[in-house]
Amino acid sequence: MHWKTVVIDDESNARETMEALVSDYSQQLEWVGSAGSVADALQLIERTNPDLLLLDVEMPGGNGFDLLRELPDRDVEVIFITAYGNYAVDALRFAALDYLQKPIDREEFEQAIQRFVMRKNVQAKGAFDKINTLLSNVGHPQQVNSKLIIPEISGFTVVDVQDILYLQSEKNYTDFYLLNDERITSSKPIRYYEEMLPSKEFYRINQSYIVKLAAIRQYRKGEGGTVVMEDGFEIDVPRRKKQEFLRLFS
Repeated sequence: MHWKTVVIDDESNARETMEALVSDYSQQLEWVGSAGSVADALQLIERTNPDLLLLDVEMPGGNGFDLLRELPDRDVEVIFITAYGNYAVDALRFAALDYLQKPIDREEFEQAIQRFVMRKNVQAKGAFDKINTLLSNVGHPQQVNSKLIIPEISGFTVVDVQDILYLQSEKNYTDFYLLNDERITSSKPIRYYEEMLPSKEFYRINQSYIVKLAAIRQYRKGEGGTVVMEDGFEIDVPRRKKQEFLRLFS
């Protein structure tokens, strides 16, 4: 199966690099065209109906997010291309979307393509929900990444970040505890979310738990102490982290 692929980047050198990488995977990918602007890309997409977009985040006359908003059908797979340290990286991670940072690393490109092909081969759905989650996050700058996609073994779930109470590590998995006694098991380890979730709102209170600070109902003194979460669940604070934790509330 050859998946039709479109390259969208305003830099000609970047387009040529991605076109060359796509050609290296000709048994899986079929390059059907490239564009250097949002307007040209929309015409190309309408004409070729691609399966995969290699899409630069920043372009003149609009960015990659603007292009996605204009698509009549958002159920298309996207691998984003972004400069190192770009503001969009957190939004892409929250939406569980693949992205590559310039200069593009061949091994990382190969891994991203392998993930794409795997999703297509098992007929996985969800590109529409992931793109809509991304656009929701970047469309409200006053609300930083208000939605999070939680990958699961059987698919994924979209949750409001404000509904998260705490996370519990379960070896290579993570249990999310939400409002209304809901629990979701993620196929990612807890360190993945420790790096992703904003440190002003979430805190790695011990080896097993990350807590949302606003969801702490009570702190009980002790050697390290104990926090009581909104749902009544109690979590121990290690003695070595007691002072650091208390400073968050001073």
